Amino acid sequence: MNDDPSANLIAYIAASETVRPILSKQHGRTISSDELQDALCRALGIDELNSLDLLDHNLTVDRMLELLKGFDFTPVSVLYTIELSGDDRIVPKDALVVLVEKVVKVKGEKWEIHRYDADPWPSNPHAHNYASRMKLHLGTGELFDSNRKSKGKIKAKTLATIRAELEASKIPLPPQ
Repeated sequence: MNDDPSANLIAYIAASETVRPILSKQHGRTISSDELQDALCRALGIDELNSLDLLDHNLTVDRMLELLKGFDFTPVSVLYTIELSGDDRIVPKDALVVLVEKVVKVKGEKWEIHRYDADPWPSNPHAHNYASRMKLHLGTGELFDSNRKSKGKIKAKTLATIRAELEASKIPLPPQ
């Protein structure tokens, strides 16, 4: 690993720009940068909330191709998205918020529930908040950071509202 994080990022981007067209040709469809990142995280056992850890792995073109040989690029699909605002916000005010995607929501929180999530922890299903790098257990309402450390529980009323919305959409939920 290089001591300069920007050098690690530049090296990762350069390698991924070479790897994506190769994988796209092999799979007969365009493999996006997000899909490549997700696949590398899965191949290396990195939680998707910690995807920046990829930069610590010195991933060359050859290493990426080796890791992803035979990888199933069936995308993880978003099962449901919940947006919360105002009093319903559940990310602690002192939580670190990072901008991971191109879309930035200023006035609310976006929680995604994925179908076929590679990591069924902390519940199956569970909710992801990528801005804060937190996960929500949909049975107990417990919040976890990217290190799987508990950050408390959300209000019972908020959890009931979320569960009711998901149940109305016929999404099976973990027990409470």
